[in-house]
Amino acid sequence: PQIVDRVNIPVIGSGGIMDGRGIAAGLMLGAAAVQLGTAFLTCPESSINALHRTALLNSNDESTRLTKAFTGKTARSIKNKLLLTMAQQHQTLPFHTQRAMLRDIQQAAIQQNNAELISLWSGQAARLCRTKPAAELMQELIKETEKLLTK
Repeated sequence: PQIVDRVNIPVIGSGGIMDGRGIAAGLMLGAAAVQLGTAFLTCPESSINALHRTALLNSNDESTRLTKAFTGKTARSIKNKLLLTMAQQHQTLPFHTQRAMLRDIQQAAIQQNNAELISLWSGQAARLCRTKPAAELMQELIKETEKLLTK
């Protein structure tokens, strides 16, 4: 709400929004819209691999961590061996170089069905992911939000 009060442009709320409660909260706080990301990763239309999908569905509130390990830019991922090993390094390479350095390792890990050596991008609330088509998920989100906003 502090940002909404200080700017004269539409604000889009994001981060940790996975259901109608989060959407309604963002709108109630003054956002003109909200953005959901992780909520759609487990939809069948998503291009993530089976290892990533399983990791999201098995995650909990302690599963993720901010890291620069995979690309050199800060992002949130589910913790695994590669992330934790790279976290011990004091620096990462620039974006394209860091990403390129790990490309072959990650491709081989996917082929070997090894989730410990791939990036598992995830928001903090991944445990709230649903496995249904995106259109069905959208309809549920709309209904949940409308129910909360019309009380």
